[in-house]
Amino acid sequence: MKRKECEKIHWYNRGFENAMNGKRLDSDSEIQACLGVEALIRHDQLDQGFKAGMAKYCLKDTAYQKGREGVFFNFEFCGQNTNALRNRHTEGVLAFCDSKNGYRVGTRGYEYKNICPKSLEAKFLSQYRKGRIVYLESQIESHQSQIRELVRSTRDMKRKQRNLQSQLRYLPRNRVKVIERRSKDKIVRYEEDDSTNMERDRLNWEIRRINGKIQDNDRLESRLRQKIGSFKSEIRSLKFYPPESEL
Repeated sequence: MKRKECEKIHWYNRGFENAMNGKRLDSDSEIQACLGVEALIRHDQLDQGFKAGMAKYCLKDTAYQKGREGVFFNFEFCGQNTNALRNRHTEGVLAFCDSKNGYRVGTRGYEYKNICPKSLEAKFLSQYRKGRIVYLESQIESHQSQIRELVRSTRDMKRKQRNLQSQLRYLPRNRVKVIERRSKDKIVRYEEDDSTNMERDRLNWEIRRINGKIQDNDRLESRLRQKIGSFKSEIRSLKFYPPESEL
């Protein structure tokens, strides 16, 4: 984490988001990283946001919504008398674990967190896996499209880079004759004029800039291919499960 990245963080929102996710501030890796680089952290705003988030997090409606989203609830945040929160969260979980909802959340990229009760889990997962496969296949297609675009972009940049290298190779060596007189002797030396030097520097800079972009493309393409491999592996594992009727 760099200082400049830390300076862009809205500390109130960061504290609020941590609380709404049921997490303490000391568990936020980015905050710890900013402390590590001695960045300026607005602890007053961070604390205000966290307290505001906790106040909202500990509402019964929030507990229900978290359950409805298939997310566990951190009851320790909300004191000792949490029975009403637990009941509302359970209601939300039961609504989430409806088998019809399984396919919908699967297609939206939700990652199952083993939150459904055993009495509902089998039917929920049967539909969830179908939806999850649809989502993963769409992600593979999207990533492959990004790779094709990266390949085209890299090809164009390499073509431009070769043209610049050709210009650099054939750059005329415009020389200026400089005569130095030392008593009766005459010393002649040649120097390139400033315009030639400036053009050479410009071409070298442009070649380096393009090369950096090509390397960025290569790294991104590698990450996308790794993700595709991970998606395909997950699809194979999801298809391995027998239909719900055979469970």
